[in-house]
Amino acid sequence: MEPILEKARPFWGDALDLNPIRFVDSPWARLTGRAFVTHHTIHWPGPVPVVPSKAEMAVVIHELAHCWQYQSGRWQVTRGLVEQILYTLFGLWLKAAGAPPLYDPYDYGGPEGLSTVSGLRSLRLEAQAAVIEHYWKMSSGACEAIHGAALRSPAGSPTSYARDLRRLCREAGLP
Repeated sequence: MEPILEKARPFWGDALDLNPIRFVDSPWARLTGRAFVTHHTIHWPGPVPVVPSKAEMAVVIHELAHCWQYQSGRWQVTRGLVEQILYTLFGLWLKAAGAPPLYDPYDYGGPEGLSTVSGLRSLRLEAQAAVIEHYWKMSSGACEAIHGAALRSPAGSPTSYARDLRRLCREAGLP
């Protein structure tokens, strides 16, 4: 198993079988500058880091969320591709034109929207992966705030946003 996957094991526990997952230095990922997943293969935009930064590890966790979706029986390649095409055609194009995007597959509504989500699987695939990534950032101490919302109160207790991240991920079987 690749060292980067060993670093992810404590977060995923038994929720994700890391054994079939592999990383490849992908020309397509290099072309787009973004990692992506096909089933159990994470296409990385360059050499896979042996000692990843917090930012790189957040991307690894996000991409492993797509592997988790695949292992859970979700058609993540087909649905994810459709989400990315819609995002590229409508979201980025409108953003470049200065208009607010009509569609962002990663958007789960931020702290306010998350409180109304009934379950992680009710979200779009990219939004599920974003929630899991944000839960990792919170649980690993990689950041203090997400979407401008604090994860801890001044007294040090988790905020409602942090509790919602934890609730959704634990209900989905993550440790």
